[in-house]
Amino acid sequence: MKKNHPSTTLKKAALTDRPLRHHEFDWIKVLVILHLVPFHILWLMSGAPGFSLMQPGSTVWGIVFGYILFNITWNMPLLFFLAGTNALSSLKRRSGKDYILERIKRLLIPLLFFMIFLYPVMVYMLPGASNVHSLSDYVLNFWLPCLKDFNQNWPDNIGPALQSWGHLWFIAYLLIISLIYLPLLLWLKKNTHMAFVTWITDRVTTLMAILIMVVPFVITIFVLSPKWPLFRHHGLVGDWTYFAIHFTAFGLGCTIGHWKLFQKSL
Repeated sequence: MKKNHPSTTLKKAALTDRPLRHHEFDWIKVLVILHLVPFHILWLMSGAPGFSLMQPGSTVWGIVFGYILFNITWNMPLLFFLAGTNALSSLKRRSGKDYILERIKRLLIPLLFFMIFLYPVMVYMLPGASNVHSLSDYVLNFWLPCLKDFNQNWPDNIGPALQSWGHLWFIAYLLIISLIYLPLLLWLKKNTHMAFVTWITDRVTTLMAILIMVVPFVITIFVLSPKWPLFRHHGLVGDWTYFAIHFTAFGLGCTIGHWKLFQKSL
């Protein structure tokens, strides 16, 4: 009888221990991110003055605005939910230190690069930022002065670019949230604790799971939104309602996202 080489056995064991890739989660992320393109176009058409001929209060405007309100409530929280499921899967084959280094490489470094090199270009192209719009004017009169002084040398109608993460606000929020949840993720990583979570989730029906997911969001909005209104800005400080919503979504992804019945339903 032919015996397996020890290295072959180890490779098979490694493949067996590797967390199962949920392609349905990947497809949901792809569809949500692709949907952000028409979503932002319609948002500009209905909310940005002079961007389109759509008249506020018209029938078409009402349909578009209703579409935006419907999607803005679940688009990004769904991405944070899926990020929570991926975080626990990632920790199954990484140590806590490797997890932190991965977050720095995949989130912090791209965020800093965007803030320093890309977002100022976007701001430079806004009306009122400059009447010249040339590479030399951008580098010498706009970008370099901003590196020296974040709070000055800006037109009144735009904010300081290098203090902002702009459209990558979700990267900054995800970085902070994933690091806050690291102790819980390390706790859930242990098989004994995951068995406890499985024991609970196996006794929860699909309807109960939906209600469990809805309740913390409702409580968060009613408690926090009167003081920190939704969708004002994404500067973290002063945006605690929106931060708490995504914080909750990430936590639910860490737990319910690994529930077998939920995955089957999805």
